[in-house]
Amino acid sequence: MLTLVGAALVAGTPSVLSHSRSAGRAAIQNQAQTQRASLNGWLENNDGRLRLVVSNNSPSEFHGTARISLGGSEEQKEIGMVSLKLPGQEISLLQITGASPSGDHYALAIYDQHGVRLFFRIAPLRSASDPTPAIPIVITPVQQPAAKSAANTSTGNNAPIPATARAVEFAKVATGIQVKARVLAGNESSESFILSFELRAQRPIAYATLSIAAAKLKEQKPVSINLHSQVDFKLPDSLESNTVNYTITSKEGILLAKGELDLNVLMAEDSVTVNDIRLDRQSYQAGDTVRLTVVTEGKAQAGYKLEVSVRDAQSQIIFSDQKVIGADETANSFEFLITLPNKISAPAIFEFRILDAETGLMFDSGEREISIVAGKSPSQ
Repeated sequence: MLTLVGAALVAGTPSVLSHSRSAGRAAIQNQAQTQRASLNGWLENNDGRLRLVVSNNSPSEFHGTARISLGGSEEQKEIGMVSLKLPGQEISLLQITGASPSGDHYALAIYDQHGVRLFFRIAPLRSASDPTPAIPIVITPVQQPAAKSAANTSTGNNAPIPATARAVEFAKVATGIQVKARVLAGNESSESFILSFELRAQRPIAYATLSIAAAKLKEQKPVSINLHSQVDFKLPDSLESNTVNYTITSKEGILLAKGELDLNVLMAEDSVTVNDIRLDRQSYQAGDTVRLTVVTEGKAQAGYKLEVSVRDAQSQIIFSDQKVIGADETANSFEFLITLPNKISAPAIFEFRILDAETGLMFDSGEREISIVAGKSPSQ
């Protein structure tokens, strides 16, 4: 079931026309934010074997993939991906076959079945000696694209987009009707929203019917298209499916147009994710200044906000900052100077969130561990 609820503080998603139109779209994406928080995981060198530990804190079984990168503090190279089937509210121990531990850092990115990244972490690859039985899983090498940027792209949200998703926004038929769908905000509250159809035709069409169906939801409205028309359907806060089928029929019952809309695809018109998090050293000591760089990819029509913070092992916030990137700005690399306290509980955890600048919807979130040693830290 797709549950549609408004955000508690700042409702909304990437805006196409206005903030009010964005609010309804946020209701759909809010479910993805809930899923993002339900997963946690890490990699470890367990007696010379690579083990993945993942906790699924949601009540439902999770199906998806994990992309794994190994290397040093400055760069981790992707070694492949594994398929995940995680029982709800359980911790799964997964023994990775086909790959051995290498390097001293890892990057772990977990994606759902739609290719949306729900979890992201860069951290040291620690050693363990745990005889607890683990489920063997085979890692599949991932073919790298021919062209790569200088940034480490192994953790990007670069899952392929299905061809049907790329074509879902417009449906063209022999009658010359074009259909464009958008999710807009309702007028009643931030939790209500509408599915809006913009219809264009090469010739006027009178007394037609536009029908939609999504699981048990079935509605229809009369429509006349004089070159251009707009028809809105108010949708409930909870849908059993994120797929909406529509048809346009003439007054004689002739099918003029039909198509299928994926609400998740409609919501993904804007997307910004973190592609890499770079540190200027492998480790630090109390009192040092950390030079950390965040590299992003993607765009948002209304711009986006990058919020960052650093907490110690006792969850005390020792640093926070934010940057607002305008819709017309092209910058994708952002540097932060973080001065560590003279007394700090190790390790320090750098956390980030990327939000739509207009509405506050979260595009991406994740973390990277900052290693702190008691002795002298390496020079740059």
